[in-house]
Amino acid sequence: MVTTRKLRVEILDARNLMPKDGFGSSSPYVVVRFGSQEYKTQTKVRDLNPVWNETLSFEIEPPLPNNNSVKFFRLNRRRNDVISVKVKHDKRHGPTRRSGDLGEVCLDLKHFMERGEEVLRYYPLKRSIFKNMKGHIGLKLSYKIEDQSATPDHVPLEQETMSIEEGRRTNQGNEKSTSLQAFIFCYALLLWRHVLDFGAVLFPYLFQLLKRLGLVIFSYVFPLLKRLGIGICSYIIQFSKRLLNLT
Repeated sequence: MVTTRKLRVEILDARNLMPKDGFGSSSPYVVVRFGSQEYKTQTKVRDLNPVWNETLSFEIEPPLPNNNSVKFFRLNRRRNDVISVKVKHDKRHGPTRRSGDLGEVCLDLKHFMERGEEVLRYYPLKRSIFKNMKGHIGLKLSYKIEDQSATPDHVPLEQETMSIEEGRRTNQGNEKSTSLQAFIFCYALLLWRHVLDFGAVLFPYLFQLLKRLGLVIFSYVFPLLKRLGIGICSYIIQFSKRLLNLT
């Protein structure tokens, strides 16, 4: 008999976040990572006290043999068993050269309570070495142990449905980001092509203009240089004659 364990992270809200957009506000979203699984919430535009009320579900892999005598939080002591909750500023809503990090909370499995016993707790956002972070994020953390041998009628589908929905939302976000990058790249190539075409059309006219301008300038400058050269030569000749007469 094999059991699977699922974690549920309920992201409720955040309070007193740092402004990052240069106008006294931020557009925060939350990225939660557990091992190779990563999900993110929606962006709350220009809100220092955002409310998300979103639930994310994670699976602990690999499944372990059923052993009810083993405490849940003792089953995992590896680095991948740390939940990372990062709050970030969405630079699409207020571009800034500064870092978009608004703080982070790292939690191990001992913070998770059995489903139905979880409580709302506000965790202070982590302070960076070089920058001070402020604000708190409200989370509900819980776990659920499921028996894979159970019939489909007795297997709770809530967590799996939420996981599928959140995974689909993340994939849609990644697809949108990829589509946006491809659109910007194609638009830049098209713009560069138009610039080259315009330069190819403009170059003959510009060349003729510079040629005529050069001829005009040369027609004025050459007589001036000619006169200047003749004057210098005549002065040198007269100066040489005077030296010869003195000797």
